[in-house]
Amino acid sequence: MTETTTIIGNKRKKVISVPSDGYLCSICKLPGHWIQQCPNRSRKGIKKPKTKASSTHTYEAGIDPSPDDIKKARELQKIKPPLCYCTIASRLKKVKESNNVNSSSRAIGKYFFFCSKAKIDETKCSFARPLEQQKEKEEQKNKKKIKKKENNKLKNALLTKTKEKDENDETKDDDSTTSNSSSSDSSSSDSSSSGSDSSSSSSS
Repeated sequence: MTETTTIIGNKRKKVISVPSDGYLCSICKLPGHWIQQCPNRSRKGIKKPKTKASSTHTYEAGIDPSPDDIKKARELQKIKPPLCYCTIASRLKKVKESNNVNSSSRAIGKYFFFCSKAKIDETKCSFARPLEQQKEKEEQKNKKKIKKKENNKLKNALLTKTKEKDENDETKDDDSTTSNSSSSDSSSSDSSSSGSDSSSSSSS
């Protein structure tokens, strides 16, 4: 105990006990006080040091998960669980031998998505989907998404091409109209000059 209460008359007084020799506070690494009374405990930026896992543990096959098992479990966690008949996210479980499962069942040792409600819950549905089936559905969805993206890219490329063609046609039309207007201006100037020449000859 770090604190003891002593009654003096009608008053209670807390007496802080001192740790024995050899005890070091794990926060400041100094003797003379318990970790609960460490002055550096309430300061910001100073955190309690994390204890490292003991390295004396030896791997035992069949009991401890292997690196391959850990990798497989991480890949399974990435799979999005489907909605069960209760319209809630299902839970991935491995089928094991039990009183409810026949020992000759082909489902033993395989992963299934089941309803995530508790067994005691009467509203629990009978949803059960194999992991392989869910993987196939996700692959089909991904393929559809990729196809949609490709189709959108093609549509956008066609739209840009048609816009460029329209812009080129408009520029051509503008050039033709300007050339026509310039030719009409030149013809009108020629006609006016010829009319002035005829009038000058008649007056003479």
